[in-house]
Amino acid sequence: MIISGSEDKTVKVWSKTGKCLHTVGSNITGPLDYVRAVLGISGNRVICATRDFELACYDIKSGELLFLLKGHILPVWSLV
Repeated sequence: MIISGSEDKTVKVWSKTGKCLHTVGSNITGPLDYVRAVLGISGNRVICATRDFELACYDIKSGELLFLLKGHILPVWSLV
């Protein structure tokens, strides 16, 4: 599984063969700003860092926002 984030405000999950399996974003439930970094966690969850200073955790299958982490005063550039 490969996870990517983009300036189009989406997070995509890809198969090894290049097929897009899931897309989170470009709608009311997705990231509100450019996605700068992504981190896949515990199977069906992804955390994304956006230019709006927040970290958001989404269910990659449903697109549901699970929680937000706020506290940075500048954009977040990486996740580990």
